[in-house]
Amino acid sequence: MATQNYTNARIASFYYTDVVDAFEETVEGLFRCRCGTLRRQGPRTGYSNLIQHVRSQHPDYADVMREADDGRGTLQAWIRQRARDVHGYTTLAPISVETLHAAMEGVTLAVEAKIKEEMPD
Repeated sequence: MATQNYTNARIASFYYTDVVDAFEETVEGLFRCRCGTLRRQGPRTGYSNLIQHVRSQHPDYADVMREADDGRGTLQAWIRQRARDVHGYTTLAPISVETLHAAMEGVTLAVEAKIKEEMPD
């Protein structure tokens, strides 16, 4: 298998998430590793502190990331934190697949009926 070189930014985004406080606000400079370890990183100081932890505590990090790249792992790590933050505030209640399919079928039938009304005979 070909060797994959990952940038420090990509490694950090794969292994770390922002830490949020009790008000769901991001705590500046504090990150949580996948293993639960909290690490501080100053603004505009690079990723050295974060990467040092990954390389010492997760020596198989390249294999883990490669597995995720191959489509055998979860996509959660590749979702940008901003997207997680934006969509994390939704108040929509979870629904089942069956409920979603029923609603989609209802919309389809309504659209078909409307088109049928407007189509000439």
